[in-house]
Order: sequence, then structure tokens, then C-alpha cells
Amino acid sequence: MPTGAGKTAAAIVVWLWLLKMDANNTPRRLVYCLRVLVEQTRDNARKWTKAAHSNGDLVDEIPVYTLMGGEVEEEWELYPKRPAILVGTQDMLLSCALNRGYAMSRYLNPSKLISRSGGRN
Repeated sequence: MPTGAGKTAAAIVVWLWLLKMDANNTPRRLVYCLRVLVEQTRDNARKWTKAAHSNGDLVDEIPVYTLMGGEVEEEWELYPKRPAILVGTQDMLLSCALNRGYAMSRYLNPSKLISRSGGRN
């Protein structure tokens, strides 16, 4: 499909609609992986989630987080059971999924969390 045809809008708005209609069977996170245009996609996603919340379609406004080199919004991992949209570059999304994001605290490393809780490494 050509640029400007609405591919991004279709993916995000459909996910928001599914979340409204059947939240229990809709994935909690929508991950949008890009090489370029991360900020533009993030801004559009925020606009669409805000509109859905303002119209009463969603009880809570869905947060949209940016994960790319030089800009990682720290709260994205705090509430894994809450719906959220993650927009980022492939390298950052993959490294953050492994809990070893470039800009993440070393104390978020899973082995550190297990050892502090008394579990085995």
C-alpha cells in the first residue's frame, strides 16, 4: 500500500476497538516496530487514543510509550497488565523485551531481581 493510505491508523484504531469490545481476549500491548517515523507514529497514536477516550469509547486513556535510541520512556514496564502502545525501533524494542534496554537501569536485569528476592541465579 502507498504512503498515506492509513496503514498505521488501521492497525491502531482496530486494536483500540478490539480492546473496547473484548478486553479479556485482546492483547494488552500493541507493539509498533519501525525503522523511521517513530515520533510521527507516536504522536498519531496519542491523538487517536485521546480521541477514543474523549468520545467515551475507552474508560481509561491508553498510554503510548516511545522506545528508541536516546529516548526511552521509563514507565512502559511498570504496569504490564494495563493496555499500552509501544512505538519504537527494532533494536530498542528487542533489547527492552530482554530487559537489557540501552537506556534501562542495570537493576532491572531479571537475574538481579531473582537474586535480590532470594531465588537462584
